[in-house]
Parts: sequence; C-alpha cells; structure tokens
Amino acid sequence: MPTNCGTPVSGIELIVVGGHTPGQLIVVVHGQDGTAILASDAVHTYDERRLDRPFSVVSDVAGMYRNYDTITLLSSRANTFFIPGHDPAVLDRFSPHIPISGGAAVRVL
Repeated sequence: MPTNCGTPVSGIELIVVGGHTPGQLIVVVHGQDGTAILASDAVHTYDERRLDRPFSVVSDVAGMYRNYDTITLLSSRANTFFIPGHDPAVLDRFSPHIPISGGAAVRVL
C-alpha cells in the first residue's frame, strides 16, 4: 500500500510508491483547473504504464506494479493528468509553458 507522506505545502501531496528505486515518490499537485500526477522515475513513459511493462532497472517489481495501480487509480479521477518522468510525448500532449522553439517546459494546469 502506498504511503502518503503528507502535504508539504497546500495543494501538494507526496506519495511513496516504490518500484524503480527504494523510497520512490510521486507528486500529486491539486490545481485550480485539475490535478497533475508527476511520476518522475516511478513511471518513465506513457507506454511503460499502458503496456504494464516495468522499466529495466527495478529495485522492487511487486512495488512497481503497486505503483502502476496507484497511479491508475489516481489518474482515473476527473480533470487529472498523469505525467511520466522521461517521455518526450509530454511535450506533444501539453502546451509549452513559454512558447520557445525546442522548449522542455510545459503547462499542465
């Protein structure tokens, strides 16, 4: 079962999910227009989660699958957006934060 580490500031939750590395966290950001799940290294790409195929370097395989279940449950809520940590497709799915050519920052909420 994932552990909620609390709310360091209003609107932000830290949840320990395990899997890729010991102590792996996801960050859940509750914004005015919805919620963003920032997976970081908990899920590297959209396909990793969609295909239920863990990253090649995993410290806890069972924890990785629990991580996928947690993220799937959280992202099933209305106006919730899942953002993997290393997928270039993020740049295609969300608008640039600042419209610059080749920018790597997007606006999620």
